[in-house]
Amino acid sequence: MQYYPKDKDPRLDERSARLRGRVLKQDLATLPYVPDTPYRDINVARATNYVTWDYGKKMWSEVDHLMMNFYVKAKTTDTSEYLEDKINRDVVMLLKDLRYEQAKVYCLIDMSYPVDKSKDEVTYYVTLHVQECNNTDLVIHDKEGRGVFFDLHGKNLETEKKVA
Repeated sequence: MQYYPKDKDPRLDERSARLRGRVLKQDLATLPYVPDTPYRDINVARATNYVTWDYGKKMWSEVDHLMMNFYVKAKTTDTSEYLEDKINRDVVMLLKDLRYEQAKVYCLIDMSYPVDKSKDEVTYYVTLHVQECNNTDLVIHDKEGRGVFFDLHGKNLETEKKVA
């Protein structure tokens, strides 16, 4: 096996990740709570490929990692957990068109510093991560009994095992 520096590896081609990032950007703009205006646009912050070992296939495989930044409009009464679940569920429905077999989807919402705030509505800044992955990548939880990742059918991924 020959090893290459990342920037000179002839096997990696990030055009597929960039294409999927552009497609997801267009799909996110269709969600009713995501404004897509000149000052509140949807940005593809990262669209890269990397190589990882796939234990199920017993071979090296290339996977995508997308990171996107956008704004969401929410009610002032919405909690962080509610908004994260809502965004994650909607994004996994959009991912069906991107042909990912399995993917981790999670988002970070800056609830401490809302961008705009009115009497009934708040605008928050969101960082979304979509990572194509295999089964060993899916066993991560942030709270007891609540998985932060969803499968491509919108189900919250739960596991019996605890990660140390």
